[in-house]
Amino acid sequence: MTVAERKARDPEVRRTPALATVCFALAIAGLALALLGFLPRARSSDDDQPGVRVVLFDASASVRRVRSTWGADTRAALAAAAGRALERGELLVVVRYAERVDRLFGPADPATFADWIRGQGRAPFDPRPRTGADGGTALHEALALASELLREVPAATLEIHGDGTYTAADPGPLLARLAADGVVLERYRSAPADRGDLGVLALELPPRVEEGAPLAARVELDWRPPLRSSARTAELAVLVTSGGVQRPELVTVDLPPGGGRFVLPLALGRADFGRNEVRVRAVWPGDPVPENDERAASTRAEGGRVLGLVARAEDRGAAHDWLAPSGSSALPGLTFVDFDVGEVAGALEGLDALISFDVAPVELPSTLLADFVQRGGGWLCTGGWGLLEDWAPGAPATPLSALLPLEPAPLERGPRDVVLLVDGSGSMAGEPFETVRAASLELVAAALPSDRVELRFFTAGLEPPHLLKERRAVTNAVRDDAARELFAVRVPGGTTFLVRSLEQFARTAAGSERETLALLLTDGVERDNLVDPAARVERLHASLLANRVRLVVIGVGDTEDHMLGLLSPDSPVQRADGLDDLARVFRREVSGARWKEAEPGSDFAVVRAEAPPDALVRTLDAPTPAPLRRFIKNRLRPGAELVWTEPEGAPLLAVQRVGEGRTACLSSLPDAEWAPAWTGIHGAGEPAAFGPLLRFLARGGPRARAVRLEVEGAAGDETFVLQGADFARWSLASAQLFAGGARSEHGQALRFLPELTADGGLRYRARPPSPALAAAGAWVQIPAERPGEPDLVLVVPALLPPEFRRPERRLGALQEGAAEPAATRGRPRRAAQSHPAAPWALAFGLLALVATVLAGRFSRRPAGPFAGADATGGQGMRAPVR
Repeated sequence: MTVAERKARDPEVRRTPALATVCFALAIAGLALALLGFLPRARSSDDDQPGVRVVLFDASASVRRVRSTWGADTRAALAAAAGRALERGELLVVVRYAERVDRLFGPADPATFADWIRGQGRAPFDPRPRTGADGGTALHEALALASELLREVPAATLEIHGDGTYTAADPGPLLARLAADGVVLERYRSAPADRGDLGVLALELPPRVEEGAPLAARVELDWRPPLRSSARTAELAVLVTSGGVQRPELVTVDLPPGGGRFVLPLALGRADFGRNEVRVRAVWPGDPVPENDERAASTRAEGGRVLGLVARAEDRGAAHDWLAPSGSSALPGLTFVDFDVGEVAGALEGLDALISFDVAPVELPSTLLADFVQRGGGWLCTGGWGLLEDWAPGAPATPLSALLPLEPAPLERGPRDVVLLVDGSGSMAGEPFETVRAASLELVAAALPSDRVELRFFTAGLEPPHLLKERRAVTNAVRDDAARELFAVRVPGGTTFLVRSLEQFARTAAGSERETLALLLTDGVERDNLVDPAARVERLHASLLANRVRLVVIGVGDTEDHMLGLLSPDSPVQRADGLDDLARVFRREVSGARWKEAEPGSDFAVVRAEAPPDALVRTLDAPTPAPLRRFIKNRLRPGAELVWTEPEGAPLLAVQRVGEGRTACLSSLPDAEWAPAWTGIHGAGEPAAFGPLLRFLARGGPRARAVRLEVEGAAGDETFVLQGADFARWSLASAQLFAGGARSEHGQALRFLPELTADGGLRYRARPPSPALAAAGAWVQIPAERPGEPDLVLVVPALLPPEFRRPERRLGALQEGAAEPAATRGRPRRAAQSHPAAPWALAFGLLALVATVLAGRFSRRPAGPFAGADATGGQGMRAPVR
């Protein structure tokens, strides 16, 4: 049978060529549509999407503070930018950049921003950043925000207003990318500065000097003259502190005519024993940038010991009355230097020992202080109300408190409920309750891990409770939860029935096996008509006693003393006239089981403890001091040694070895409230009794590190450099940077890479995250390679914020003002993306093409009983085509 006959007999064979033709046509059509869809589509000026103008303006200190008319100039420049956007039909975005980046407006109608500039309908626009937030020039971050805002905008314009300097990351690559994307870049320079600034960039002293040797310093200054300045000289105030004596001096400085950086050598007399501190301050009338006016440095001379004294600001006077009652150190050979809590991290390397005056260990830099002691430094911890905040029985020891020879003594009672009962009348709303709110955080901080703390208002009855703390240790998270709960609390208001509410409270405590401490805050005004108040209050006390409730009455405001006296018959009513008084009452009452106070008129005598012949304290010939009034209940840790006790054997002072160093813990505080006989005595009294102890702790100071951590690079682009030792002992791959602050828990990874020095040595360099670098007291921790060996802990040198270290990096050339005539602004700026239907058209075309191939193959398939036959009659041979 011929092929024609097969097609006539088989309909499928007859339809196959037509199907292949249709599929092929559809494939061509789909691929053609996909090609057109993927071609860039230029948007014309009449697109629906308007253009956007983003305006970035510099509000950093180097721009704002040295120009007296900066505020008015900036508002005028932003008003002009709004006018340009309005003229060209653009949306407007306004972004301020300094240490951080803030989007202040838009994208929105520029006419609205122009009204804001003029102060129509709202307060006039203020371009200044918040106080203390101008210590950087984050231009790169501002450009990153602009890049995000201008993505897929048909006509984009970016204005940059400022002096062209920047800190941190280089904005150059980001600017180049924006220009390549078709964004029009315009730059508007700030007016010339009309205020001069003399800054102290660095102060250098030798790390060690000999006693009596000349003391010399090197000061690096930077002079930025104002417009049309005729100033030729300035002054530098110098203060040298050595041997407990201060020597002030005023030095005249010759200013370079054109401004710039210069170095001034200083001769500062002879070095005394111990610590020699030099502090310099630039004196310039109307200085607009005081942050870079002052620098301090110190050096050591052999022959004395230097002890740091860290105390809260309110306790510093008491600490001075103890250690230096005459105004300077009363102990020969010992020098005391004051530090704030936040300054300890950067000061430890210059000390032989540290004295913490009623400062909780959690407030100190744990890692750095532990490393300081392990390498040979000393630490004396004294205890009062501040120590009790982080000194709770049953709480797990912190890494720092575990170094001390004493620990909190366990309590003899079980769990306790602490309830703050607050008068809920309208008179407590506003400032009175704000005081209660703040003092309640002190209440939570003083509570034990076994205490449950809640706040309840009372009006005509008892209001529902507000839980402030569950039975767990007080941590940062617990404090934060309590603060959130207190912030949400509102005074209910209404009439107060005082006795009725207390009776209801006594019933709620019935049946409980736990002790309850009830702190009652009230003015004593009773609105209920009581027939026999005295008898009813007597029955109330019996009910409270039966239910193990101890009631503490705290009078606030204008009090009704008669009712308060009935409520507190066996103890005086506590008075609280302000936040400090209320916080003190809370701490005293909640922590009462953790300290012991002598009876009025009789203090606790101090007894010298017996010690075995080989004890460490045998080398400490410490006389016993005068009696004390109050002490914290502590117990001796294993391995520690007692120095002083009270007559019944409770530990008052103990010492122990920690690595190469020594620690001591004093269970009391040398101040007027805890041990008044230890403070304010001139001459041969106190602190003479503590002299041997302090010399015992500061006998040699910490062993010096063989490793140096230095900071190199321009302001805002610094790198860390490690050099000075064989680093095989430490795992540099696991190095971490911890930001300043005692509560730093999570570090940021540092990647140290090796590099050769000029003399063929090896050092390591890493680029830190800039936010952590700016924090005061940051440190680098590098784990030891071998288990059991100490980690390498290095403090980052203290640096001013980048803005105040004179960044010299500037933007490259940008066209000033408008980049092109306004008539051309409607032209398209960049190509749009492909049509969204293009991928679907491509997929359809490819599927149709596959269908065409399959249909063609089917048309050549033999059918039926004639499979394998052809026009030759089935012989497998074809006649030649003519």
